[in-house]
Amino acid sequence: SAATVCVSESVKSKRFGSFPDQWKNKIHVVYNGVDTNIFRMDTTVREKIRRKLGINENEILFGAVANYIPLKGQDFFLAGMAELGKSDPSLAFKVLLIGRPLDPAFYDQLHGITSETVLQNRVIFLEHTDRIAEIYSALDVFVLLSRREGFSRSLLEAMSMGLPVLASQLHEIQEAVDDGRNGLLVKHDDLQGLSQAALKLARDKDLREEMRVFNRKRVEIEFSLAAHTRSMETVYSRIFGVRFCNTK
Repeated sequence: SAATVCVSESVKSKRFGSFPDQWKNKIHVVYNGVDTNIFRMDTTVREKIRRKLGINENEILFGAVANYIPLKGQDFFLAGMAELGKSDPSLAFKVLLIGRPLDPAFYDQLHGITSETVLQNRVIFLEHTDRIAEIYSALDVFVLLSRREGFSRSLLEAMSMGLPVLASQLHEIQEAVDDGRNGLLVKHDDLQGLSQAALKLARDKDLREEMRVFNRKRVEIEFSLAAHTRSMETVYSRIFGVRFCNTK
């Protein structure tokens, strides 16, 4: 082929790291791009959705947007939130899970986890919606605790909304999230680490605000549709030897 495009450096390394150098020169990384006009925080929508979900003004809402399958780690997420509730019983927080129930047995397992006393009346399950930007608006912290990722579009959407990130310590996620700068990263299945990171984000409003500003700017510069287009134009320029006009 004239060129191969990967969505992340990690995917490039894992899939093509052993290829000869003459092939590696044809492999390019072009990150997913998101529409920053659609994925922009709307305070009016935020208040509306939180009222609809029964979220009080002072409650911290942690949310994960992913299909209900073991790979996405919602079981780890809920277990960590249970530890959070035990570590600080006075902390006002709730958990939102939204996605398609592709694995019914796993979906039932998640509901079973919520029967634990500390999680009762704190977990909200929603099915997938095309109006996902409205759901992001209601969140305070975006959570992505997958066991494996390619390069998550939902992560970029949440960052575009200005949401702080709580995520798995995976190379694919680290390409967008600097631990401590625009999110907190934890090793998968480290319940205490997850609980402590969640507690830090819940308690520190200033930290969440710093992450909000950083994430929005980072997406505008690196992961917007315009940035994606520029990267693709660079790939085509190398293939055809044609220089494209800069995209604003």
